[in-house]
Amino acid sequence: SGQTCIYVLRQYTVAYAGSAIVLRLSVNNPIFALKQSDSTNTWSIRLRSRSAPLAGDASALPALQVSGLNAFSDGVGTFLRRNSAVLGILTGTSLTPSLFGAGQGQNWLSVFFTAEQSCPGNGAKLLLLVPSGFGFSPFCSARPLPSYHYASMSSQGAGVTLPTKELRIARCVASIPYSHIANQAQSTESATQLPHLATITIPSTARIEAGSTYGFQIQVFNTQEYQQSQQNSFRITTCSVAGDHIDSSYYTVRFLASEGEGPGTSFGVYNLPMRSGTFVLSIDNMLPYRETGFRSRVVLFPLKVPFDSLDAVDWRLIAPHGYEWDFPEDEFFYQRLDISGATADLPIARKPIPPTLPPRNVLAFAGNFQGSWDRLQTYGMILRVRVPEATPRSSSNAFFVEFGFTSTALEKGRLAAASFEAPKVRALVNCEVDYLVTSLAGQQNRLRVRLEINTGLPKGGGITLDSPPGFVFERNCAVLASPALRDPYKDLSLIDAKLLCGSSVPYTTDRPLVTISVLTGAIAAAPYEFAIDVQNPMTPSEATDMTWIISSFTNVGLQDIADLAATVQGFAVESPMQSGKLLGRDDGVNFASTRRDDHPGQLSNVILSFALTTTPEEVKSSVLTVKAPPGFSFLELCKVVVTGNTGLSEDSVFGSGDRFPIGYRAFESTAVVSSCKGMDGRAELLVGPGLRASASYAFRIEVLNPTVTPEQNRWSISYAGQSTEPFDGYRLWRFTEFQVAASHTARSTSIEDTKNHVSIRFRPTSSLTAAGYLSVEAPFGFRIPTVCTAIVERLDALGNLVEALSGVECKGSPTPSNSAQIHLKGNAQLHGLELHRLVVLVLNPLSIPTAPGSWKLQTYATKGAEYSSLLDFGDGVSFQLREVFHTLLIIYPTITGSLVDELQLRVQIVLPSAVDIGDLLRITGPAGYDFRAEQSNTQEFGACKAYSIFQPSIFPTPECQTNRIQFTFATTGLALVQDPSAERLTPLIDFKISSIYPRRTLSLTETVFFGEHQRGQQLLASKTVQGQVVTPRLQSVSVTRLDSTMAVEMRSSLRVAFTPSQPASALLITTGGGSQSESEANQLQFLLEEARVVATENGESLQAQVAWQQGSSLVLQIALVQVKPYVVTLSNVVNPKSPGTAMWTLTTYAQVPTVEDAAAARHELDSSKNLVGPMTVIRILLDPADSFLGDPFFDVVSTELKVTFTCSPRAVASGSFLVFYAPIGYTFVDKSFSPGEGFPLISGQVFALNTEQARPRYVVHILTQILAAQTVKFSTRVRTPSTPSDLAVWGATHQRSWKMLACSDVDCGTITASNDDIFPGFTLKASFGDAAVIPEANGVAPQTRVTITLSLNPKASLSTQIAGGSVSVRLVAPLGFDFPAGCLAVTPNPSFQACFGFGRKAVLPANGGRVPAGAQSAALLVTNAAMTPSAGAGGVGNSWLMESFVDLSVQEVVDAQSDLARQRSHVPGYLIRELLKATIGANTQLGAVTTVFVWFISTNFLDVGGALELHAPPTYELRCNPRVQYISLPAGACRLLKGVTSTTGDLYHHYLSLDLTLAGQQVYPNTAYEFGVPAVNPSSPASSNYWGLVLRKRSGEVVDATRTIDGYKLTNYQLIVQTPLASSTYPGMVNTVTLTMTFQRLLAPGEIGHISIIAPSTSKVICQHVKDLSGGGSTEAQLPLSSNIGVYGSHSCKLQNSVTLHVDPLRAVQPGSYLLQLRILNPGMRAARDYWVVELLPTGLSPSAGNSSNTSVDVTTFWRTAEALLRVTVSGFGVSSAFATEILPIASAAWLQASVGCLALSSFFLFVAA
Repeated sequence: SGQTCIYVLRQYTVAYAGSAIVLRLSVNNPIFALKQSDSTNTWSIRLRSRSAPLAGDASALPALQVSGLNAFSDGVGTFLRRNSAVLGILTGTSLTPSLFGAGQGQNWLSVFFTAEQSCPGNGAKLLLLVPSGFGFSPFCSARPLPSYHYASMSSQGAGVTLPTKELRIARCVASIPYSHIANQAQSTESATQLPHLATITIPSTARIEAGSTYGFQIQVFNTQEYQQSQQNSFRITTCSVAGDHIDSSYYTVRFLASEGEGPGTSFGVYNLPMRSGTFVLSIDNMLPYRETGFRSRVVLFPLKVPFDSLDAVDWRLIAPHGYEWDFPEDEFFYQRLDISGATADLPIARKPIPPTLPPRNVLAFAGNFQGSWDRLQTYGMILRVRVPEATPRSSSNAFFVEFGFTSTALEKGRLAAASFEAPKVRALVNCEVDYLVTSLAGQQNRLRVRLEINTGLPKGGGITLDSPPGFVFERNCAVLASPALRDPYKDLSLIDAKLLCGSSVPYTTDRPLVTISVLTGAIAAAPYEFAIDVQNPMTPSEATDMTWIISSFTNVGLQDIADLAATVQGFAVESPMQSGKLLGRDDGVNFASTRRDDHPGQLSNVILSFALTTTPEEVKSSVLTVKAPPGFSFLELCKVVVTGNTGLSEDSVFGSGDRFPIGYRAFESTAVVSSCKGMDGRAELLVGPGLRASASYAFRIEVLNPTVTPEQNRWSISYAGQSTEPFDGYRLWRFTEFQVAASHTARSTSIEDTKNHVSIRFRPTSSLTAAGYLSVEAPFGFRIPTVCTAIVERLDALGNLVEALSGVECKGSPTPSNSAQIHLKGNAQLHGLELHRLVVLVLNPLSIPTAPGSWKLQTYATKGAEYSSLLDFGDGVSFQLREVFHTLLIIYPTITGSLVDELQLRVQIVLPSAVDIGDLLRITGPAGYDFRAEQSNTQEFGACKAYSIFQPSIFPTPECQTNRIQFTFATTGLALVQDPSAERLTPLIDFKISSIYPRRTLSLTETVFFGEHQRGQQLLASKTVQGQVVTPRLQSVSVTRLDSTMAVEMRSSLRVAFTPSQPASALLITTGGGSQSESEANQLQFLLEEARVVATENGESLQAQVAWQQGSSLVLQIALVQVKPYVVTLSNVVNPKSPGTAMWTLTTYAQVPTVEDAAAARHELDSSKNLVGPMTVIRILLDPADSFLGDPFFDVVSTELKVTFTCSPRAVASGSFLVFYAPIGYTFVDKSFSPGEGFPLISGQVFALNTEQARPRYVVHILTQILAAQTVKFSTRVRTPSTPSDLAVWGATHQRSWKMLACSDVDCGTITASNDDIFPGFTLKASFGDAAVIPEANGVAPQTRVTITLSLNPKASLSTQIAGGSVSVRLVAPLGFDFPAGCLAVTPNPSFQACFGFGRKAVLPANGGRVPAGAQSAALLVTNAAMTPSAGAGGVGNSWLMESFVDLSVQEVVDAQSDLARQRSHVPGYLIRELLKATIGANTQLGAVTTVFVWFISTNFLDVGGALELHAPPTYELRCNPRVQYISLPAGACRLLKGVTSTTGDLYHHYLSLDLTLAGQQVYPNTAYEFGVPAVNPSSPASSNYWGLVLRKRSGEVVDATRTIDGYKLTNYQLIVQTPLASSTYPGMVNTVTLTMTFQRLLAPGEIGHISIIAPSTSKVICQHVKDLSGGGSTEAQLPLSSNIGVYGSHSCKLQNSVTLHVDPLRAVQPGSYLLQLRILNPGMRAARDYWVVELLPTGLSPSAGNSSNTSVDVTTFWRTAEALLRVTVSGFGVSSAFATEILPIASAAWLQASVGCLALSSFFLFVAA
């Protein structure tokens, strides 16, 4: 009974444990719907038994419950299923097709339904099942209905139509229902079924609500066959997101909304389709019947059927739901005579009667047939209909015709059907009046008015706005633009029509009336939106009292109705709240936890707060309204959070874990938000009672950000008749002021890519640093290279450049695409809210898109592209691409003279389209170009400058207007070339034309040429090509010298003159080499880094400050005015390093450029490049140290002038004229020129020119060049100036400098080299006359004290001018000389009192304080220098300087400067000659203990008691032990000494003193002596390898000396040579000498090539008798000698006393001892140098020794001249007379004994050999 059913098992029946029991029950469904998730929709099962274990109620099993909460996997049981829903019934369902033909595809079904139940939560699904045979595509196509279905109607009513909502569709997927799949599997037929179940998913931002009507369209494929059951098989079902069914259509979905619901009411297919245009209707008046009372006339024409039929056909004509057919019989016409264009009468037997019962929109012709249907005929019909109050919204707005609608047979009965969309009813729809600023009473406000006009309003028509009482409009109101306009609305203030707005308050209604009249133009039928200013009523009012009436009239004066008026409810006028605010970070809001997102177009959660002024009295729920700024929108099911914060809930206002900040609180517990509905920028929250006054409530609401920050960025909150003052919103993270411009708009071609510098101007909201990056995305088809180029610039408010960011890196995709990343480096950044510009190089698409697309920018705070790091983004509409010229080529001249004010261009064009008469061809150059022949202020076209045409021969003459060149084809065109093998193009157009040189600085993107081929208003083709960036030039520019300093690297002064073309604040001056290579250009740069600057403007001084100087560049901060002349004087400028003409560049800037800007030529205003500046010539450098005047005194009739000079950095060319200028007062002695060292060959043109009032000069014509850096000397004779009357005046006024030039001609018209007149010349003084310093006889030995004679012969006497004064002569000797303290050798002297020595200076005080005129002399003592002083020795050389000083003490004379001297003479010194001859020899092995052999010949006698000193180089060690070998030197004592023995040029060293101690044993002059001393060679070569030998008397005085004995070169061959052993020392005898050599290391092949053995010079080597006895004659132990080089096989004899052994270069010399035997002819007497020398010589081979093909010299002769690698000297064996004793018997016995031994040994060897 009721809801309980008890099933009792039959007797003896058992339900075993584990059994599966299936129950089938018949029940009556509830009369109300029950969802599966409803808690009351629960089924339970309980088992009981009379026996154990289930006996009794207490022991019954617990009930098993099944509900919507229990799924199969929820553990209810293996076999228990979920409960079933009791579905709600969808009402108002209808489904109408657009196509009826069987098998037709792309049939759009219009589907409508009204839900009984809301789907739980947000989001839903909808199932549409169509009959089997129909089908959807797998991803079915679904779309909204036409927009009028969703229109809002007047609140006065809209007839039968219901408000319809758009069904928001996320996706649509089609499938085959499971039941059909099962049936198909069981069927034996394999027919393929199409998916006919469409599952439409509703997004989570929408929902299906109870009582709401929805409509949509979906595309279906019609079935091929008709079955009557199909008209009963259309079903609609709504589902939850989880798939639970909610509502469903009880019957099949009906075809006609005007018919009742029931079975068989769906549409069915027809046999034949009716083509478009065969069923057309027109209605004369679409005003509603209720408004006019008139039935509208309907004309059905044409009507053409696709079939022929003689049989009766039942057919019907169906109007949209709401229309009613209403016509008397006389107003129905169907015959061809009544209908224009009809060819046949309708085949009906009688006129139809309009229906009087519903459905009154269906006119049936059943059983009404006469005649036949003919598919070749055209039919028509005229009848009347009542138009409804509104266009149908909840049903299809279409007329239908069906032929055979009562038949069930497809081919013969259901013939054809068609539909035709009806026009819209003339009624205003979508009308709305809302506030934009505030709803507060008495406040200034701005209204937003929306309306959709279905009938256009012509001139005189208009719109009226009838407002509630209390609103105040301006009398002369204005139609204003509405912010954040939304599609499909248009801005009424921006249409082409001219509107007049006025307001009045009719006394009859007391309702303000606004009238908007059309003065000109018209308002087309469309949705519109506009704003209007108003003052709100002073008294608050409910919204229900705010009724607005909007009307439209075709004639506003006559009140001719255009569309039915709309009555809409306005907004409430409210009283103020205490406060309202949008909370941000400063208020403690955590954006992450509250999901706040300020990016445009994104869902964001904002926290709002408000405080009520008064506590509401209502005890019921009230609406809280949130009004967002224009452009913001709330979701239809908006999300709001008002709960308090426990710190744990995710739904808390301030996010999980974030409590309410101090001062804010949650809603009261009773103030529950039961719903939130969003409508564009308005959200309405239904809030329960309980909110109190003065409490600051905070809540969070989800809102969709607009794409741009609205200008009216204010929020407001209204509740219970109270409203906040509008409060500030937030700025969106978006780029603003986004503009895209292109340098080239022509498309690319397959042959040529169009490179386009796209400029994007934008203002970021957020700053971007180098930690992030900027992403740019172009429209599809554009390509950005992988290695791309980009410039980022910061602009000021006017768009002018502030700075270009440095360190910008552009990265395209690995495969070039339409996107790239821009990375900043270092400190570069995009500044938030500042204007910037990005210029990026792209390649234009190959084709022109139908829509230009958009460019997009995004900035990220990090290098990752995560949304969390996204900063700003924005987009802008791209530019329109054009068809491209085949060719547009602008050819610039290779070079234009720097002073030429004209730019000649050559233009070549090939067009893709023929040129017709009337066409225009226009070339537009960059701004600042001017192609006009004559400059004027007019903008009219005129003749062009320097135009000439190359081809074609017949071509119109162009006209020019500033930067435009225009060809007008008035009488002739230009046809395409008919070449079938090539692309059809016009012939080449080739001409040249000139422009003035641009006067304005253009950027790269501005320097473009734009070509257009235009026909009337149509642009046929265009092309933009990049020109060359031409920087404007300065006018009247020149760079000249202000002085004659023109040689390289000299300092000079220059004058720079110019006139700016543009105002500027900085000037860059730089020099270079023009077109030369970089290295050459650097050599031609003037150095300006130390230049001093003076500037003038129009001749008046001008302030100019040097900003920076670097190398050849200088920047002045100077205010330059356009077209004013300026002069900049540069002094202290260093001429270039290389001769030639430097090229100058002058550039102006708006601000001081950086070094980088100057180097990269950025931000230039005017620039004149490669100006020819002054020439720089070869520098002639006269050597002041080696150029002198023989007698630098006055009144010398003829003295020799010696000049030494060099030229740099280049040679002076042959054929040049050398011109040498003397100072005025000198005179050249003609024919006295004498070329010296290095002087080139000269011609006969050598002459002197001495003219009055001009500098004398000597001209020499050279025939050969003077090389760079070559020392050149010459001499000539001059006459010195006469002694002036006043030396002081003469010295101050006389020009002393000497000038030398090299010129191309004798008159020096072209100078090629110069010394710039800087040679200082010579100081002329009085002299000592013929002065000399003469040493005593043999007084030239080094370091010997000698007597010299000083001779003087002054021409005038020199006396002191004071009593007790003095006159002293200072004698300065060359370096190395040394005066003793008392240096006067003979006293007394008639001229000098004494001689005081101070090193190399001697001071001679004159007797009586006077040096008389005439000859005089003095003998002085001095110690000679160790060597002849050189020119580099202190700069003095071997010259003695005599100077006289007056009234100075002796010490003052010593220290006095030369410029205090009264007389001066330079006296040539005498040569220091080493009279002592000596040589050194020893073993050269590094670190070896050796004997140094010294041979010498003295020039002086050295007596007993004297000493001979041997001085070794530093690091050598001399020894007296084990013994000194006094070979021919008298024996004596040896002393070892160490130290420094000379005051000049000496180093610490070892030296030995050999004292002569034997009586009668002296050293005689001119006699050769030889001795040897023990020594140790150093381990590394000495840096100064000279030995010294000094002979001293007993007193220590040096008798003879030398310090320049060449030392021996140390080697590391580790060779030891023993003293040779002689078989005889008898003079004149042939001697057998045995020489032993020991090599202590291996010598690699080729390391030595030869071994020379040199005997004393008086000995003779018998070359045929040289043997190697090493190893007893074994070849393995012998030296590896070559047998094919020497004269005697393995050896040769170069000299009589030498033999050279030739070593095989391919074999190594093994370490060991080698025994050599030589035959020597002893000399008749002992040799003067009795020592032997062994030399090692090189091979003479290249480094790849051993390869005969690589020999670089003739090895057979090389050794004869080769320098020895090693010299080893050993003592000889001497030559002695025969012994006085008879020793022959002794010798014979010894010889005999030795011979026997040898004979026995020889016999042994022979035996072994046998």
